[in-house]
Formats: sequence, structure tokens, C-alpha cells
Amino acid sequence: MAVWYHTSPIGDKIAVKIIKGFGVKAKIYKVEVENHEAVVVLVDWVAADFGRLDVIIANAGTPLKAGGLEDKLKNWNRVRAVYFDGAYYCAYAAGFVFNKQGYGNYIFIASISGNAVNVPHEQSCYNACKAGVVSQDLSLPQIAPSRLICLNILLLSGLSGWEM
Repeated sequence: MAVWYHTSPIGDKIAVKIIKGFGVKAKIYKVEVENHEAVVVLVDWVAADFGRLDVIIANAGTPLKAGGLEDKLKNWNRVRAVYFDGAYYCAYAAGFVFNKQGYGNYIFIASISGNAVNVPHEQSCYNACKAGVVSQDLSLPQIAPSRLICLNILLLSGLSGWEM
């Protein structure tokens, strides 16, 4: 299992827990998912290290607030680059490996925020990006050249204590 991180101070500990807990090979890689070239290089590196690439899960995030009137434009650009561009860059880079292998799985992590506004949170950029991730996931099968490549999306919700 390849674990990617950007700034986590416990990345190595996570890899060790995976190895011990599940008895699998695990390596940790540092990457900026908003950097297309870095993602392409790392996807190829992971495929070489493991001999194949079975699954890529686009789940990067950043805690920046973006979209309110007092928020900085640089925060909007960073949130968009991590949540939306990063998901696409991962799918794009992995797609070449999957096509070469003849199989592979994309998993996009979205959010209920892509379909609903979270009041009173000022996170319009996050919401727009997650809506875009949902649309990417729905659109990519139309252009994926191999029928052996599977795309999935998980819409996560932070709802707890709600009656269903």
C-alpha cells in the first residue's frame, strides 16, 4: 500500500501501523497533489515500486477556509487545487498506468457538501470542488478507454446523531 502525504508529521508511523496491522507491504511518499508533474512522477514511481497499481484513492484535503468575503483569494486557489485539481491529476496519471495494465480502480472521495450547503460554514470553494469531483466521477467512464477500469465515488457525511 502506498500512502501519500504532504505535511503529516506522523506519515511514517501510519505506514508502520499498516504493515504490522495488515501484514502488507507499505511505503510512504511525500507529494503535492496540486502539482500535476509531481503526481505523474509519483504514480509511475509507485507502480514501479509495487510492480502494479491496483487502486488510486483521491482523498487529499486542506483545512483552509475559502469562499467567504473575508477569505483570501490564495486560499480559494489552494483549496481548489488540492480538492479538485488534485483529484483529476491522480485520475489522469493513474489512467495511463491502468490502460497499460488493462485494469485499475479509481476511488474519488467526495462529500455531501457537493450537494448541500453547510450552514453556517463559509466553505463555498470546498462545496464547489466536491460537486466537481462528483461530476468528474460521473464523466470519466464516458472517456475511459478500457472497460476493466472501474470508477467509484464515496459521498461522505459528517452527520451524527440524526434520526434516519
